[in-house]
Amino acid sequence: MIRHTHYYILLALLLLLTGCGGASNKRSEDVEERESVKKRMSLADSLYVAAAFKTAKRSTTFMPNDSIHDFGLISDKHRVSHRFTFTNKGTDPVVIDTVKSHCGCTTSSYTRQPVMPGKTGTVIVTYDPTDHQGGFRKTATLVLNGGDEYQEVKVVGRVKDRY
Repeated sequence: MIRHTHYYILLALLLLLTGCGGASNKRSEDVEERESVKKRMSLADSLYVAAAFKTAKRSTTFMPNDSIHDFGLISDKHRVSHRFTFTNKGTDPVVIDTVKSHCGCTTSSYTRQPVMPGKTGTVIVTYDPTDHQGGFRKTATLVLNGGDEYQEVKVVGRVKDRY
């Protein structure tokens, strides 16, 4: 129960620090503001993982085939998705308990059944750029095996200006 309380407090702090995108609708947004937001997001991501998974360790047996996907330049009119594939390189089954996205503009779906040794599981991360402009970097954290392990994947890109 205490672990869940800490998690919700950290999640609220994370949302407060990062907002929902790292960019505003103002055309006059400058490079310094973007860099500041990126730094806050990176710090918030690090604090979230370090605190929420204090006793967990990064999985060394359930590895993504690629851990970051760059969408490049995208329109703000359509959601974009990427399928990450994970291979279980261990000797025990791996269960993806949940996938935590750090923002409401990022959602995910994932393999629900245990991933047996030598087999693969997937996580699909979807980013909704509606009402966002500029660069984005979103992290999805996979909680594995009852919270004992975790793994991360990221999607990045840039939403083109409407002007």
